[in-house]
Amino acid sequence: MGTKATDAKDRGLTELQRERLGHVKAAESRGEPLTEYARRRGLSVRSLYEAKRSLGRAGVIAKATRFT
Repeated sequence: MGTKATDAKDRGLTELQRERLGHVKAAESRGEPLTEYARRRGLSVRSLYEAKRSLGRAGVIAKATRFT
């Protein structure tokens, strides 16, 4: 599964944050765009992107790189 450091950070998350983290990780492990992953599962695209951003800020997952 995850590293010990990541698992320790996961413990401080709410149930909803852990659920969204699972979706973000699942999409990434499949190499599937988050937008497509969310739509195929009937999830809110916006909420998953917001979760990804906030989890990145908290250091739970790597921050997304924005290309301009």
